[in-house]
Amino acid sequence: MVVNVGRAGPGLGQIFPAQMDYLSATKAPSNGGSRCLVLAPSNVQEAVDMVYEAFDIADKYRTICYILADGVIGNMMEGVVYPEMRDLADLPNKDDWRINKRNENGKKRVVNSLYPEAILEQENKRHAEMYEKWKETEVRVEEYMTDDAEYIISAYGTSARIAKFVIKSLRADGIKAGLIRPITLFPFPEKSFEKLDKNKVKKIICLEMSYPGQLIEDVKAFADKAIPVEHFGRSGGIILKPEEALRAVRKML
Repeated sequence: MVVNVGRAGPGLGQIFPAQMDYLSATKAPSNGGSRCLVLAPSNVQEAVDMVYEAFDIADKYRTICYILADGVIGNMMEGVVYPEMRDLADLPNKDDWRINKRNENGKKRVVNSLYPEAILEQENKRHAEMYEKWKETEVRVEEYMTDDAEYIISAYGTSARIAKFVIKSLRADGIKAGLIRPITLFPFPEKSFEKLDKNKVKKIICLEMSYPGQLIEDVKAFADKAIPVEHFGRSGGIILKPEEALRAVRKML
C-alpha cells in the first residue's frame, strides 16, 4: 500500500496542499504499463477506512493499492470510528506465495522481477486483464443529486466537499446541479459519465486544486462529446474557497 498526501507542484514540492499528483497516480505510478488501484478519500473517516481496505485489496490482487489524499485532509482533525478488530485467521491464506515458506520440493522461495521475454509478456497480459476486471468489480463513485441535474460538477477529495456547498447553493436558486465524485480514481467511474443524457445535461464542470486540470482529462474521455466540459481550479497550494468556487461556477452556467 502507498499513501500519497498530495502537495503543491511541480517544482520543489512545497508543503502547501494541492491535488497535483492525479496524473502520476492514475496514469504512470511506475515504469512500463503498470497501474495501481487508486482510492481518493474526501474526509478523515474515509481516509481511515481506506487504509484498512487498501491492505485487503493489495492482498487480494497482490498489487499496490494507492491512497491519494490531498494536504487538506492530511492536516484536518475530524472524529473517526475505527473498524472492528478482525481475527487474523479470517484473512486470505497466503501459503501459495508467501516467501517465508519453502516450496513443496524444499527449495527457498525467491522474489523475482526479472523474467525471460515470453514469461514477461504473459505477466503483462495477466496484469492487463486484472485492470479490466477492476472496471467491473472495484469501481466506487458517489453520485449526488444527479437524477434531475442539468449541470454536473465533478470533483474528488476536498474539492468534492466544496462542490457540495456549490451544489446546495445553486439548488437554492433553482439551478439543478449534481455531483459525480470518483472515489476510485483508477479504475475511473467511466459509466457514470457515459450514461449522462446529452439532452438533459448542459455542462460538466471540474473543480480541482490543480492547474492545469488533471481530473478533467478523464472526464472528457468518457463524457458524451456533445456535453461541454470546463474546469475551475487553483494551484500552488491555494485551497479552493467555497464562495470563490460558487462564483466561478455561476459564470460558467
